[in-house]
Amino acid sequence: MTPEAKQILAQLRDEFYRKFAEVMQRPINLSKDSTLIFNPSLAPIATWLDSQDQFNYLNVYAYTAPDNLTPHRPLTVQISINSPGPAKEVQRKTGYSLNQDWSLTLTVLPEEALGIVHWVASWIHSQGNDSIAIPASVRLKSIPTELANDYQICTQTAWQSLHPEQDAQSSQNLQVA
Repeated sequence: MTPEAKQILAQLRDEFYRKFAEVMQRPINLSKDSTLIFNPSLAPIATWLDSQDQFNYLNVYAYTAPDNLTPHRPLTVQISINSPGPAKEVQRKTGYSLNQDWSLTLTVLPEEALGIVHWVASWIHSQGNDSIAIPASVRLKSIPTELANDYQICTQTAWQSLHPEQDAQSSQNLQVA
């Protein structure tokens, strides 16, 4: 990852966690403890207990990033919530069971991340009480998964950034039709 991309990611992660803690309306802890990290980068994660006293976590990290070999690769960010992890280890270390009822991985462009914080918090709250999340401020694309409670979502612009050949093919199809 280029130094510029690292700096953008670090600043974005800090601001995302700050805003996330504000809108969640419950205590959010930031942890850089390697015993709770599921990402080898040892980047901090946000953790909280839900209304059922289950341990939940959110991690913001680079999904794709430019580097010396591929300097034109886009920087995309994933916001991962409750992705499958070492449940027994979390329970042993924290005394709480890991929320395995649902997980969400959201892929966004860096400039979209802070604008989607309210939607993320609303989506999390909707999982706990079977309500509907507020509308997102950007267009979202759902990506099918094998598990019913595992949600993979990408903003339309992040998807286009990651799959320019499919976007070009769609444009060609529209021109032919």
